[in-house]
Amino acid sequence: MLLRLFVIEMLLLKSRLRRFKLDFVRIFLTSFIILILVGCSDGASENTSDSPLATEKGNSIEQIEDKVISGKVRNTTFEIEKAIIGNGTLTLRQGKDFFADVSVDIITFDNGEMAGKTFSSSESSNSFKPHIRLNIKKQGENLPNGITMTDDYELLLIFGQKESLGVPFSIKLLALKNNTNIEGKFFATHKDIKVVDGAVDVKSDSFDTLKYLAEEYIKSKDSEVKLGEVFGVTYTSYSDDYPKSGFVGYEVDAGKPSVIKIQLAKNKNGWKVVNQLTAKQIHQAHPVVVDIEGNLRTVEGLKATTVAARKFESYLNDKALIGNTRSTSVSCYLTKTAHKASCRVVYGLKENGNVECHNVNYLLGNNDKGWIFEEEILDTQKVDYTSGELVNKKPFSMHCK
Repeated sequence: MLLRLFVIEMLLLKSRLRRFKLDFVRIFLTSFIILILVGCSDGASENTSDSPLATEKGNSIEQIEDKVISGKVRNTTFEIEKAIIGNGTLTLRQGKDFFADVSVDIITFDNGEMAGKTFSSSESSNSFKPHIRLNIKKQGENLPNGITMTDDYELLLIFGQKESLGVPFSIKLLALKNNTNIEGKFFATHKDIKVVDGAVDVKSDSFDTLKYLAEEYIKSKDSEVKLGEVFGVTYTSYSDDYPKSGFVGYEVDAGKPSVIKIQLAKNKNGWKVVNQLTAKQIHQAHPVVVDIEGNLRTVEGLKATTVAARKFESYLNDKALIGNTRSTSVSCYLTKTAHKASCRVVYGLKENGNVECHNVNYLLGNNDKGWIFEEEILDTQKVDYTSGELVNKKPFSMHCK
């Protein structure tokens, strides 16, 4: 049973890593899997057939109610917000964080095209049933608690015909032993985007939403463009919902090394592309959100970050490094009165196909005319919160991908 659970978790890990592609997530999830494997699971029987429980025609156990998917998962109210299909796993999510508040993973063990297929626990001609994981993140906790079911449930999962953004589906899942009963219809996407009334929901905060909008914008300018590897995908939040700013970079197959850099912003209407940078610019040096609310250090922090980023942008161009730069992170630590700031810049340079991490550090001062660069400092130095004098700090770890 532990071996089977390990296979399930590795399939989920593979799917999630493809969506987020972040090294720290890879380490974090790997540790999380170890915890899961020693946790609880449900299902006394274990099937050994290699064939997934899939048919091309629907089973008519009973009709699925025509409503948006809702119900209870482990006795917790569930109203679906997003569904993602990939690598044979359908994930139903409620919640906006990386780990959903409530989620259901249906591992079908079928890596083929899902359109037109049906998975049913009552199909007698197949002995290998999908495995189902019920995940609940309790209030005040950062990690979800999961239960895996290999039996003791009833399932009818019907996929419709494939559409450009994904595939519609209907589901009815009943697991009385685990207080779970969900039913209804929804639309599953192949990426971490949300579809409403047949269109991408531009209010959804996800890297895939930003990439979708950036790619649509680029293709509207040049339908023949051949986009290569994506880099530097980020978004920065200045409040709970908006304003927010985002960035997406692409390598371009244009006969010679080239890049396209897109800036996005989010207001009450959602995300949209607002600027295309030149190849010699970095997005932190040209902020698309400049008017923010907050305390003194928050407001002045954005201004200091912009000054540090412009200093760094000049450095990259002077050293002829801008063409190989694939990631930039600029952050400033301010004193209590916002009269001094120590700023850290971490950047990734692509060399021989690999992205190598580097850093530079600046000391800024704030006078009547605003923030100005004073000197370059060590990565083990920062300003004191009260006095503004430089003090020693522990070395920091760098992440550039």
